[in-house]
Amino acid sequence: MNNHTLSRPADIHSLAQTYFSYMAQTFPVMCLSDEFYFFPRAEEAVAHLGSMESLDKDTIGEATHKVGIWLGESDRSGDETDDSSALLLSQSMAGFLREFDKRMVWQEDPTLYLKISLLGLDQLLCLEQHGSLLERDWVKGRLEAIPGVIKSGKRNLRHTSATCAQAALAMARQCSMFLSTSCAHWLDSRFGRDRDMSKALDRAVGAVGGFINFLPSVPETRPFAAGEEILALTLRESFGFSGTVPEVLESALDEEAGAQQALEKIARQIDPEKSWQTIYNGIVIKGLCADAVLDHYWNEVKGLETFYRKGEIVPFPPAGSVVVEETPLFLQPIRATASYCSPFPGMQTGRGRFFVNTERDGQHVSSESDLSALHREVRFLSAHETYPGHHVLDWNRMHLSDPIRRQIESALFYEGWACYGEQLTDESGYQPDLRQSLIRIKRDLWRAVRARLDIELHTGTLSLEQGTDMLCELGYPKQSALKQVRRYALTPGYQLCYTLGKREILSLKKQFVPPLSLRNFHSIVLGEGEVPFHCLERSLKKAASEIVNHH
Repeated sequence: MNNHTLSRPADIHSLAQTYFSYMAQTFPVMCLSDEFYFFPRAEEAVAHLGSMESLDKDTIGEATHKVGIWLGESDRSGDETDDSSALLLSQSMAGFLREFDKRMVWQEDPTLYLKISLLGLDQLLCLEQHGSLLERDWVKGRLEAIPGVIKSGKRNLRHTSATCAQAALAMARQCSMFLSTSCAHWLDSRFGRDRDMSKALDRAVGAVGGFINFLPSVPETRPFAAGEEILALTLRESFGFSGTVPEVLESALDEEAGAQQALEKIARQIDPEKSWQTIYNGIVIKGLCADAVLDHYWNEVKGLETFYRKGEIVPFPPAGSVVVEETPLFLQPIRATASYCSPFPGMQTGRGRFFVNTERDGQHVSSESDLSALHREVRFLSAHETYPGHHVLDWNRMHLSDPIRRQIESALFYEGWACYGEQLTDESGYQPDLRQSLIRIKRDLWRAVRARLDIELHTGTLSLEQGTDMLCELGYPKQSALKQVRRYALTPGYQLCYTLGKREILSLKKQFVPPLSLRNFHSIVLGEGEVPFHCLERSLKKAASEIVNHH
């Protein structure tokens, strides 16, 4: 048990500090990883790099009880002050309670225990690669904690869905391979033939192997569909969005239709004799070979960084860099072609990690045509994950003075900004090319379909097979489409964030630019933190009024 009292803090920042400190101590791995979007990015978690969370029933019961009380305090503070920081704090607390008290992910999602185990190690590997001081006891402590985390999973899991069970089994096998190969080699190179470390690794490998054997015994009686109530709670309590689930679905359908029309229009401009699908599939990256994929992404990242630094339309924090790496083996079953991992909270000189999956559905890709099919969206993948997308957003957030806004993310804002960054890149004159514009609009269509899938899958109006067919109609191979749909089924309410968040930012831009300049608009959007959009609108309205009144 942790020694955090339930007495009423003097103000919202005292309450936030109590919450952040407790979550960092109790759930250090999840607070340090943006994989768990429903946790705060609590800076104090870096003080617990040698430990992992204890997910026993009593710890989780204590956590949900305390956070529930703190949520009441935060809600009352927000009602009294109309403070955006208080609302953001409430959203964070509500997100944790939704996942651990309502959805009960700790009883239903076996991937939770694997993610904690392996991300905990990966966090230390990240420190080593980026030149930070790595303590032997941290590594040994986290290795020794893995059997306990896995044991908690065996004790807690009551049932799961077939979709989640399949994902967990694939992930467990990759985890076992990672521990036995990459992790073992890294430990030997870093610490030599350390007997205690080797024993800890052997126990961790054995625990994951035991979990692989255990997983088939978990009853697959839980439907993957979370239900409209969970989606509504996510929109309202975690994102501060006032619209209903049917309204979001209608918006997604409108976006889908609009993107289809835009694709047909631009296809006529490129080649009136060809469909947009034919043009898209004919885009080949000349000379791309398997060994050069990461370099290809790196060159794109540097080009985007140079463009945005020179253009000065997006504010950059004083420090911050990004590295391009292959997606870690154990994350490949649950990550897309590209993804981003931000530096640790509070590490304002760390590096962001841009992950690229160089395989397709676990298979090595080598031909130019296959590599092009997997990576032809490199420009907008890079813009989404790095400049001006997630990397720039995270670095600006990490430099905010307000500790609440600095340590809390919102998936709706986070993904919305990254999708907005793709369109900004296309419309701001970065290497103009109609075929690249077609790729960007095709990604808009894909995101609108994902929002639709998110809602229709989780309200039970669409099956996994029907969802797979919808993605196949967009040109995705059957196996890739099925993998995507299964991933969407694991995260209810997340896939709609992309198109909905982007729509909200574009609406604010249309409303306030002018009188605000594009640079001023972006400075305010990034300078407020990932607050609910109605709070951001208030700040933009104030800035715009000052300009109008001044003139």
